[in-house]
Amino acid sequence: MFLALPAEHPLAERKRLRLEHLKDEAWVQTSSSSACARHVVRRCHAAGFEPNVAFESDDYQTVQGLVAAGVGVALIPRMALSTVREDIVTKALSPAPPARQVIAAAPAGARLVPAATAMLRILEETAPPGVRA
Repeated sequence: MFLALPAEHPLAERKRLRLEHLKDEAWVQTSSSSACARHVVRRCHAAGFEPNVAFESDDYQTVQGLVAAGVGVALIPRMALSTVREDIVTKALSPAPPARQVIAAAPAGARLVPAATAMLRILEETAPPGVRA
């Protein structure tokens, strides 16, 4: 997951950022019931703070727009950053960015609809090296 900041944010120019540096920031995240939001909250708790969630959206383009407008900062999965607005900055956090696990399963021998087959292929192609497909 990558940190998204408005391009003009005071921390946008820092070379190394830790999650702890963002404890006083407002946050934009997916809806609180989503697995991604729960993951972000767990990571913030592990860093010693409760995130101040200013806005929720399950659309990552909307999240990017809210970040650009200065509503808050966000952690966005790499898969959701195929397009990045020019008015935000994305950064990997130090010492290692928070990671999430994506699991896809299909019944053995099942005939899948073309969209499911395509999605499984995309996940295999974009998985980091060494990840089991």
